Amino acid sequence: MSLFKQIQVLITVVLVVMLSIVMKINFDRARDFTGMQLYTGAKNTANVLALSLSSAPADAGFTKSAVNAMFDGGYYERIELVRSNGVPVYERHEAVRVEGVPELFIRMVTLDPPVAEARVMNGWSVFGTLKVKGHPGHAYLRLWDTFKQLCLTFVLVGGAALFVCWVILRYLMRSLTDIRRQAEAISNHEFIINSNLPGTPELKEVVLAMNTMVEKVKAIFDRQLQTIRDYQALHFKDPDTGVYNRSYFVKQLGHFLESDSGGSVGAVMILSLDGMERLGLSGGHPVMHHFYSGLVEMMKTEAAKVPEHVVARLSHQEFGVALPGCLREDALAVSDAIIKGAHALTTGHPTFKGEVTVSGGLAAYGAEERVGSILSKVDYALSVSKSGAPWMVKTYSGRSAPCLSGKYEWKRMIEDAFDSGRFPVDAQAVVSADGELHREVYVSMVDGDGVLHKAGEFMPMIITLGYAARLDRVVLDAVAEQIARDRHGVFAVNLTREFCRDRESFLWLRQFLSAQRPVRHRVVFELQEATLLSSPEICMDLAGLFRGMGYGFGLDQCTMQDATLTLLKDLKPDYMKVDADYLDDPEQGGVSDVALNALATIADSLGIRLVASKIESEDQREMLERRNIRFFQGRAIAEVEPLGNPS
Repeated sequence: MSLFKQIQVLITVVLVVMLSIVMKINFDRARDFTGMQLYTGAKNTANVLALSLSSAPADAGFTKSAVNAMFDGGYYERIELVRSNGVPVYERHEAVRVEGVPELFIRMVTLDPPVAEARVMNGWSVFGTLKVKGHPGHAYLRLWDTFKQLCLTFVLVGGAALFVCWVILRYLMRSLTDIRRQAEAISNHEFIINSNLPGTPELKEVVLAMNTMVEKVKAIFDRQLQTIRDYQALHFKDPDTGVYNRSYFVKQLGHFLESDSGGSVGAVMILSLDGMERLGLSGGHPVMHHFYSGLVEMMKTEAAKVPEHVVARLSHQEFGVALPGCLREDALAVSDAIIKGAHALTTGHPTFKGEVTVSGGLAAYGAEERVGSILSKVDYALSVSKSGAPWMVKTYSGRSAPCLSGKYEWKRMIEDAFDSGRFPVDAQAVVSADGELHREVYVSMVDGDGVLHKAGEFMPMIITLGYAARLDRVVLDAVAEQIARDRHGVFAVNLTREFCRDRESFLWLRQFLSAQRPVRHRVVFELQEATLLSSPEICMDLAGLFRGMGYGFGLDQCTMQDATLTLLKDLKPDYMKVDADYLDDPEQGGVSDVALNALATIADSLGIRLVASKIESEDQREMLERRNIRFFQGRAIAEVEPLGNPS
């Protein structure tokens, strides 16, 4: 029972007891007054009748007539004339019957009217004694009316008093309600400042203390977030242009290659500015800064057609553009648009016109390639472009990436796999010192020849052909079947961006969640960082849906971007997965430790478990464990196994 209800019950009990005592006192007074009125009426009647009878006490007929007249004209229980020697002379009486008053009230309220006496004289001698007892019927009627009035007053006064007490308590308890909400917010890792300071000194001190604590925690969070921003700006950002540098470009390209989403295939372009050294201007010169800013904005605008694109400055004269999940023809269109934009910028500025030319190299990549191989192909295409006419983009003419051609063949293969149910599902465990956290689910595809294709090979075409939402449903149904077969294990399902954006899939997911609600503790969902950055509102809606129906969810493929860390306060996932490459950077040494500690502090302050994914060696795990990372995933931790196999 809440404090408000306890106080309300206490006030109600005290008020009821107090009003009951007052009601009892008033009723007793009314009863005593009524009894006194009965006696007074009977006494007056006895005196008048005794005086009348004293004129002829021995006349029996006169006595009867006088007594009958008085008895019939009044409301009496008994009138009796008794001689002085105790011999009855005449008596009239009536049985007590009270109408209009409940029998229970008569039994509970004792009312015995006293007998009034008066002497009847016969000259100077006493003839006898006249006894008159009033009838209690009218008294009971008056007492019953009085009782009803007291009860009505009790209800009205009590109800009004309780209502006033309720209003006052609500006003006084409003401060405690705000304190409770603030405490609940703190337990949910939310930073809420209570601006309504109560007038009660004790409660005011509590509010001020909690506000101070929240401000300190928020300051720690903001400070650690700024630490990560400074770390990224120092090691992953180019100081002249503000875009990412070569180090981040290489890391992100490796992240795309190892991804099970559409980024595992795509294209990379390098743009080279020739003749910049002849100008003799430093990168910080206002003219150069203005030119670089326009060039970067133009490249971002043209590459915006590819959701997860990355623009970076690779060297003083080279810029790189990663186009994950982009088909060859689309990549060519983007690269041509960038070259044309660079030509317009250069020729439109008198400082650069005729002095600076631009060349470009483009190469496609596939899921099985390495970062070094991709960059070598792009460099080769760029060298070919430089040897020819400027303002051209040369494409690497070697073997094409497997998923960037044969769209019709891929469509036929994928549709056949859907029709035949050839999408086997595997899982890999996420573990800690306390045991298994969950098993992340992966999907593969078997073609008509029985060849197994990993997700990185076919997912780009799945997304291009619009089958991503359908594939997510297949995976979720497979997980539901596994849960029905086996009572052990928690499974994490990664939802694609296309599934999250599809309205029909959202309605289907709601039905799925309702159907699986009895086993909701065995299913968690993962949203990709790219989905959060491109569609934050949709991710917030999904987070609310998962949280409202009791399901856990996490954030996958995090790259410690500033926008992601800022959104964590509102998203509040149960865990977030960060590739080990972003957590362990031997080149940065102690600086990397500072950033990792800041990330761990942010995660702890929000109640988020930090998972290091893609652990390739036991040494890497031990190193991260020394840095307070507790959850791990990767080939060095657990192998990818069929969904039905125990990890």
